[in-house]
Amino acid sequence: MLAAVARTDAEYGGIMTANFYERLGVARSSSDEAIRAAYRALARRHHPDLHGQASPQVQAANSRKMAEISEAYEVLSNPKARAEYDRELDGYRSSQYYGSTSRTPPPPPQWPRPNAVQCEYCGSGPARRIHLRRNVGLLLTRRRYGGDITLCRGCGITLFRQFQNSTMVKGWWGPISFFINVGCVFGNAASWLKIVNLDEPIPPTSPLDVPLSRPMPPGPILLRRAGVWVTVALFIFLGSRIGNHSDTIPPVTAPDLSFLQTTTTTPTTVPDTPVTDYPVVGECVAGDAKSVTAVVNCAVPHFARIVGITDSSDLCPNLRGYFFVEGPLEHDPGKTVCLSTD
Repeated sequence: MLAAVARTDAEYGGIMTANFYERLGVARSSSDEAIRAAYRALARRHHPDLHGQASPQVQAANSRKMAEISEAYEVLSNPKARAEYDRELDGYRSSQYYGSTSRTPPPPPQWPRPNAVQCEYCGSGPARRIHLRRNVGLLLTRRRYGGDITLCRGCGITLFRQFQNSTMVKGWWGPISFFINVGCVFGNAASWLKIVNLDEPIPPTSPLDVPLSRPMPPGPILLRRAGVWVTVALFIFLGSRIGNHSDTIPPVTAPDLSFLQTTTTTPTTVPDTPVTDYPVVGECVAGDAKSVTAVVNCAVPHFARIVGITDSSDLCPNLRGYFFVEGPLEHDPGKTVCLSTD
């Protein structure tokens, strides 16, 4: 840990008097939130990615500064490492390798924040305040991100594409999140309409406390991102499921006709002689639609086949056919003989 607390003359070309707290411009009594805020403010000014168009000397200086504040934040953001570091500061307060921890740390450079018509990311103008939302569905619950922010046309289009693509990929998954996500998609689209009509952004004339030195690159359009196609595929699937459900006709269960098959008989092989002279299920009858003349073998020309003998015509199978009732002098007086012409 001593190597992390202090550096020697050989490494820095002289004794480094700034400890980790002084690097971030905070006091030793600062809270975790204050340390985090100080680190982010310094990172917004010194991160190498924000100075891509600067000279090599400026880029190298910002890289060194970013390494220093990152080293300090790595220790001070960890409660255990910070406590050990504080103990070492107290134990080696008088060492030549340590700066005085009792003096007031130097304040960081103070640059003004953007005004109401300047972008909060790059400081360019004109800018407009919009509301961007990102929804993440978690089946039974969800998470939401975003809020109100003032953006120029370049940064606004970039963030809109990022938020809209993310919510169209991750926002549909859950019954509650699905319907909320519809509102997020349309809300982001309304914000895009406010931004897309702005003039091209003009950089600020003086330095501002912003994370970027120029507007964000827009990146691929929405049609070249996954979110649009995930949404289209999802709605096509849901539409097909709803359509199949409405077109499905429940199957009709065939009626149980076993109670009609009271007696069966194997037809005789003699074509012109009936097995019996009275109605039997499986035999045929001669005649026509108006009258039945005789019971005949089904091997000879006939009018219909006997498919049942019941107490009422209502019990005859629901087939295309006829029926007749046996008379008082016949084999089964009053019985209904069900016929089928199929």
